[in-house]
Amino acid sequence: MSKKPIKKSDGNKEWLASRGRKVVHTKLEYHMIICEGTETEPNYFEGMKKRISEDNRRKVDIRVVGKGRGTISLLNEAIREVRNSTNYISTVWLVYDKDDFTDKDFNEVVKECEKQNALGETIYIPIWSNECFENWILLHFDYFDTAITRDDCIKKLNRIFKDNKWGRYSKSDENIYEKLEPFQETAIENAKKQERLYSNQLLSEMNPCTLVYRLVEFLKKYIKS
Repeated sequence: MSKKPIKKSDGNKEWLASRGRKVVHTKLEYHMIICEGTETEPNYFEGMKKRISEDNRRKVDIRVVGKGRGTISLLNEAIREVRNSTNYISTVWLVYDKDDFTDKDFNEVVKECEKQNALGETIYIPIWSNECFENWILLHFDYFDTAITRDDCIKKLNRIFKDNKWGRYSKSDENIYEKLEPFQETAIENAKKQERLYSNQLLSEMNPCTLVYRLVEFLKKYIKS
């Protein structure tokens, strides 16, 4: 039988009885960032994770996972990870793109997250980008409100990276967060401005738009300048 997560009502206890495995400790608040991509997104959030201050590492534990799956498949992977975890994972942040996924699949993730959240255990938060994560990266340097493909995003980023003497933009760049951090506030404001353009529209119609700023703002609370 698979192990269900500990209920949120028990999350403030110092310890919880063993449920057939080892004792589950809850002094830390456990979060999982599960990404569709296996390079850019994990590299970015691992870089941000490294900036968490030492004292805050006693309060929150962040696990970053790249799965190479998107939309509903990514959510199913996240649910499986939670069930197999020996720690109570309070929150799962799903980082995924619209790309070529159907509108139905893209829109459905939010509804399915709401169904999981109604169980009152682990909270699943969709952090989508339409059309791609590179939208978020580009917003560090430029505001735009017309749809742009991933290829065009990358072309623009290559020019920007060259101007900053960073070489070409690369998905495998392990220092991507370090490069972008000085421009973070600009990206957050630009992302919020993009989001305000849309009202009562389906997610699949919100292009360009990204919710990555929400996860970044959450993590920023644990970083000290």
